[in-house]
Amino acid sequence: PTPIPDTGVIQGTVYHDRLSTGSPDYNPGIPDVQLRLENQDTGDVQIAVTDQRGNYQFINIPPGTYLLKEIQPVGWTKAHPTDTILLPVTPNQTYTFDFGHYVLAERFWMPLIIR
Repeated sequence: PTPIPDTGVIQGTVYHDRLSTGSPDYNPGIPDVQLRLENQDTGDVQIAVTDQRGNYQFINIPPGTYLLKEIQPVGWTKAHPTDTILLPVTPNQTYTFDFGHYVLAERFWMPLIIR
C-alpha cells in the first residue's frame, strides 16, 4: 500500500539473537510472529504478522500515542527486557523497533554432569 501523507510508519524485525548482538544484523528473522498496535486515544487495534524474514510493518498510522506489543512466540524467550513499547507517532515519521529472542534451550541450557 502507498503511504498516506501526514501519517507514520512503525516497522522492525523479530529475530533469533543467536549471536547475542542485540541487533537483527546477521541474525535470522522469526516468521509468523504477531504484533499488536493499539491507539491509546481511540482503542483501535491493528495486527501485523512477521514475514519469512521476520519483518513487520504498520503503515498509514495517524498521529497519536500507541502501544506496540509483540505476542511472545511459542518456544522462544526474550533476549531483551521488553516486548511492549509506548510511543507517540508524529506525521511523516518512520519508527523502527526490533525484538530479539533466544530459543528456550539456548538460554537455559545447563550441562549434564555425569559421575
